[in-house]
Amino acid sequence: MPKHQQVMLCAALLMVISLWASLFAEQQPHLLNSYDFNQALAFSEPWRLITAHVFHLSRPHMWLNFAAFVLLTLLFVSHYEVRSWLNSLLIIMVGTCVFTWLVGQPQQFVGLSGLLHGLLLQGILLEWSQRQFRRDMVILLILLMVIGKVILEYFIGPLSGALLSYGDSVWVMHVGGLVSGVLAFILHRKPVKAALTGF
Repeated sequence: MPKHQQVMLCAALLMVISLWASLFAEQQPHLLNSYDFNQALAFSEPWRLITAHVFHLSRPHMWLNFAAFVLLTLLFVSHYEVRSWLNSLLIIMVGTCVFTWLVGQPQQFVGLSGLLHGLLLQGILLEWSQRQFRRDMVILLILLMVIGKVILEYFIGPLSGALLSYGDSVWVMHVGGLVSGVLAFILHRKPVKAALTGF
């Protein structure tokens, strides 16, 4: 099976797991208390750094995130093999949670939106690097739009109620995703030894 198809299969599997978890949580709401991101429990219960991204608060929240996830996977799948894709997911998931913990808000969240922002920025940077970072107005415009979106969220709050996680601090997870996306880009397909000894 070609590498890009393997990545797409893994993406489909992740969505199936997220769908099952989110629908099951509708029947058992207490599950969110065990698997969401929680400031006080983030490092004593480290699975939350991953599982927080799998659950969703509502079906509109879930379907919008799934649509964006499919689009990003299709757009940038050529840059990945399964290992590098999974590495990127882990870096962005954990990085988003750590950034949120450092900022101190929100106290809790669930959803893929932080991961989506990270994958989007990493994908843009991978595309740009493939072009030797030559001036590309389309890429620069997309970067400005992504940054502008997060700035707007900081000042006026979430741009979509369906994407709202907990409270009005959704921008924190999105900025955390962008920062983690840059880190995932830097570490993309880099051997462990090289990553540990310097970029």
